[in-house]
Amino acid sequence: MKLFIIAIVSLMLFACHQMPSETRVVSDNSAGLSFSFAVDAPGNDYQVFIDGLSMGNVKQFLKDQNILKIVSGSHIIRVEKNGREILKEKIYVSAGTNKVLVVSQ
Repeated sequence: MKLFIIAIVSLMLFACHQMPSETRVVSDNSAGLSFSFAVDAPGNDYQVFIDGLSMGNVKQFLKDQNILKIVSGSHIIRVEKNGREILKEKIYVSAGTNKVLVVSQ
């Protein structure tokens, strides 16, 4: 009888160890923005602003290299070189899309 009880308890413990598990995959569905230059430019002096907030150097977000993640919706994008406005554009980006803006100067 003791052997039977030990066998039942062992089976129950083994069954508890085989509990089903759940795995969740979270995909990044945010919008993105990157830049390219119409002519070869070093990009060091170009600063990007989104809705008036500085996001850093345009060179950080070049097409096929890196994407600036932004919230989907309408935004005003401004690029300045040495404090002078080079590009100003109102864009709309939807979730999961990436837009490339061309800087011409």
